[in-house]
Amino acid sequence: MVRQLLIGRNLRIMKFYFSPKVSTVCLVLIALMIRASFWQWERHLEKQDYIETLEERLKQEVVPLNTISRKIRNQTADYIHRRVSITGTYDFEHEVILRNRRHQEQAGVHVLTPLRLENTELVVLVDRGFLPLSVSLPEKRKEFQNLTTVSFTGLVKEGQVRKFLAPKDPTSGGDNPWVDSWLRIDLEGISKQFPYPLLPIYLEIMDSSDHSGVQEQIVSSSSTKDEMFFLPSERKMVGTGDLNPEVAYPIPVFNTVIPPGRHFGYVFEWAFMALITFLIGLVLQLRPSRQHR
Repeated sequence: MVRQLLIGRNLRIMKFYFSPKVSTVCLVLIALMIRASFWQWERHLEKQDYIETLEERLKQEVVPLNTISRKIRNQTADYIHRRVSITGTYDFEHEVILRNRRHQEQAGVHVLTPLRLENTELVVLVDRGFLPLSVSLPEKRKEFQNLTTVSFTGLVKEGQVRKFLAPKDPTSGGDNPWVDSWLRIDLEGISKQFPYPLLPIYLEIMDSSDHSGVQEQIVSSSSTKDEMFFLPSERKMVGTGDLNPEVAYPIPVFNTVIPPGRHFGYVFEWAFMALITFLIGLVLQLRPSRQHR
């Protein structure tokens, strides 16, 4: 009982003493966290618009790429996520890879190969799919360069740009050495080392012309509990692995995007961190009353 009374007495004599340094630091951090929260909300809305556009365009009929190539050059954004039919010949001599990829918890690369459309001079870059890291070097990739002339249904995708503070890819073209490994599908940078221009889009190979299930592969169908509340993930370790003799490589895959629910969760996470920072700043400026020191 005496201890409880002493604790209560000590709490009553705590007083707030303003510290310009602590207050300034906390206010700056809180402002940044609130801005990050609003930014995640904007990303949440953008991702919802993305999914609506993806769903709408996947339902449109499949068209031959060579019939809309001129429109794609002039109105590229209007044809992203459209399904197109392709017949052409691969140019394996100018093949490159997209590094730091994974598929089913296996480390590897995506194979990017230029393809010349049949009966035209048009060339488009094709993401042929995933290869394990153990066979990603140029000499080992030759094992997977058997089909020269191909026909398939592809998904139109836009080139990727470098984000702020992201690492840069090596300079290509001119007198620079050949760049075989890329961090992103930079169509302008990749085409500089090719002897021909590329269309301003690239293609991802679809297993069939049917669009069902494609959206779920590109965007997670729903946010799980750990995505919403940031619980520890149970993701397994990623290894190089060996080739599966029952699988045809490269494995057609889609570049995925974060679902809206994860951004929605980040909104609350940043807001919660701002609240915690405010409370910490408040506690740091509490001192025993001078008359009780």
